[in-house]
Amino acid sequence: MLEDNKSYLNDLNDAQLSAVLKTDGPSMVIAGAGSGKTRVLTYKIVHLVNNGVDPFEILALTFTNKAAREMKLRISSMIGESDSKSIWMGTFHSVFAKILRLLFLKRIDCQVHNASSHKPEKDFIKCFESNPEARWVMGIDGLPKDSHKYRINQDGEKLFRMMLEAKKILKKPPVWQYLVFKYNQKDIPEAKALADKHGLPIMIVQSSRWKGDDDYLKPKEGLNAL
Repeated sequence: MLEDNKSYLNDLNDAQLSAVLKTDGPSMVIAGAGSGKTRVLTYKIVHLVNNGVDPFEILALTFTNKAAREMKLRISSMIGESDSKSIWMGTFHSVFAKILRLLFLKRIDCQVHNASSHKPEKDFIKCFESNPEARWVMGIDGLPKDSHKYRINQDGEKLFRMMLEAKKILKKPPVWQYLVFKYNQKDIPEAKALADKHGLPIMIVQSSRWKGDDDYLKPKEGLNAL
């Protein structure tokens, strides 16, 4: 625990101190590796709590579990375990799962749209189980076996497997959102057949963000013809 409410500020250099003391609106800190980003975030949270902000109203998101654990330990040692436990802190995924669970317990309807496939499959399962009432919409760009050709880093086959797993857990089957472009328009009948085979609703969606009628990605025909 801190012996005095301002002693922690002495650990910061001028740039870090400026970022920590900025509490009257949004701020963006741009910093390189090893420059003390985690320290700034940790001390800013401590500074907010010490200035009357309810810990339960603070949300701190990190990219890795290591960073989240480090921040939790530092904050707990500075403001005490009781207050630190009230802070919403963790990786994007872990906090998201907590929010889903809270919505489920409060019986609040929610809809989740996802097109990312990089998380481990166990993390998807955890989210499905956190809120079986949630409606999931999975954006797969084309057929699952081909989506990686069009959407960088998307594993369509993995997302489709997660839809089948979700169907076992969720009260409402997940929806496959098929975003139509010129390159995947021809595959729509096969996609519909695949969705029907597995009992999955499919939603055919056409983007409205074209550069014009001559946009090389725009489908040749409108949705009414699909």
